[in-house]
Amino acid sequence: MSINFDDLKVYLENLDNFKLPLFEEIPDGIKMEGVIEYLSSLLSEFNNQNDPNITNYMINNYVKAKVISAPVEKTYTREQIAYLIFISFVKSVAPLRNMASLISIDIDYMRKTSELYAFYKDVEERTLKEVIRKSKEILEKKRENEEENNEFLKYADTAFRFYIDASVKKAIADSIMKEINESILPSKTLKEEKKEKIYEKKILDEEAKVLSKR
Repeated sequence: MSINFDDLKVYLENLDNFKLPLFEEIPDGIKMEGVIEYLSSLLSEFNNQNDPNITNYMINNYVKAKVISAPVEKTYTREQIAYLIFISFVKSVAPLRNMASLISIDIDYMRKTSELYAFYKDVEERTLKEVIRKSKEILEKKRENEEENNEFLKYADTAFRFYIDASVKKAIADSIMKEINESILPSKTLKEEKKEKIYEKKILDEEAKVLSKR
């Protein structure tokens, strides 16, 4: 058995070609079901079936925590969906309180959601390009030098290093945000974050049960 590098290469190419829509291209005035369907389709390359990009439970919590404004007559605007695109990207690594703070700070500097979204789109795409470039270089080098008897070890080593890299960067980012959270957080954010942690724990418990049956 060997690593299917062709599938991995196609996946990286798809990520490399990924672009967020322009602000004007984001749908406006749609219901919850439409929002979830739109975000799931838009971010399908980043989606893990066991950890969906967004759910109605998550969106309701973001509204309760005042991370995004409440829908009017259960309808979400283009501005709200733009924020949800950002949240969908960072929710797996950024606690709810940090997402609330980042959005609050950015709004103070950029009053127009369209300007804030354009800034985020630029940062996301440039960062993604750089990460994909480095990933391709590392994986291609390992492929060229691989030996059949340690192929899995080399690729597992790459994945492990990526996890460590992400973990260290997350720890530093969390430390930065910790210094500024208390003065700018919406009052309900910490309370709603606890609910989200309980939800995440349930998912982890279910995953552990599945893995225990191996």
